[in-house]
Amino acid sequence: MIFSRKLDCISFGSATIDIFMLSKGFKVIPHNKQDILCASHGEKIDIQTRVITSGGGGTNVASGMAKLGLKTAVCSRIGQDFLGKHLLKLLKKERVNTSRIQARKTDETDQSVILVDPDGGRTILVYRGKTSLKHTDINWKSLSAKWFYICSLEGNFDLAEKLFTYASKKNIKVAWNPGKRELKNSNKVQELLKMTSFLLLNEEEAKFLFKKDRLPEEELLHTHVPIIAITQGKRGAMVFYGNKKIHKDIVKVKTLEETGAGDAFGSAFVAGLVKNKPIEECLDWGLTNSASVVSKIGAKEGQLSLMKIKR
Repeated sequence: MIFSRKLDCISFGSATIDIFMLSKGFKVIPHNKQDILCASHGEKIDIQTRVITSGGGGTNVASGMAKLGLKTAVCSRIGQDFLGKHLLKLLKKERVNTSRIQARKTDETDQSVILVDPDGGRTILVYRGKTSLKHTDINWKSLSAKWFYICSLEGNFDLAEKLFTYASKKNIKVAWNPGKRELKNSNKVQELLKMTSFLLLNEEEAKFLFKKDRLPEEELLHTHVPIIAITQGKRGAMVFYGNKKIHKDIVKVKTLEETGAGDAFGSAFVAGLVKNKPIEECLDWGLTNSASVVSKIGAKEGQLSLMKIKR
């Protein structure tokens, strides 16, 4: 693989194998204001639908952008096991450049089993191998791209700071969708926001980051970040940019399962930015792609092509 060829975007984050199990036998029971997905002990439950796909924030974003016609790669770490080999095959079918994925003999590829009840609710069982991406896993000379899209790095600020600094020196724009472990360290997040071109959070994450009990609109309007998108679940999404804010409602569809909705929104929004689309159109792309994903099973089945998203 030739590293010198400049990509539109490199995404950084997890790479997993996801197995979705849908069954009418899963029962949902209310308990202390939180529903619990249950199955009787010792019972054998029939599964009506099973879907096996690649997953993880890093691959979801790279795949979403590839479907929209961009040259993308994912930088992740996996094992040289059966799941890792299958994951690479899936990503190549999705037209994602896999040359920046580190596959280690000593690692086991991350895996998730997602149990989906008849109403679309889900419980996720996650197995994490020793695949947390580190700066020593990266061939830094291979990082030639217009954009970086940084997903959750499992709280690894050493890597995050190196990626942001590298991008700043090379005039690479950075889209950032920090995970919960990153958001817990608000001081470090605030420093990295100075080098962020696009920030994606959901409403609860925005409240947590700015320590507010409401959506911190004033704070979002006056950060160093040129464009901030806040997803609001069934209430749509907001974008803050250039001392302006816009809101759009969701695209209404029948929701089957919500895994990958945020990655679908972010990948389509940034794809619009790469293609120099107006902010409102980028927001349309994000909401449309997200709606399509939740109408299917899995994080990638509903990802839209450029022709379909324009439609």
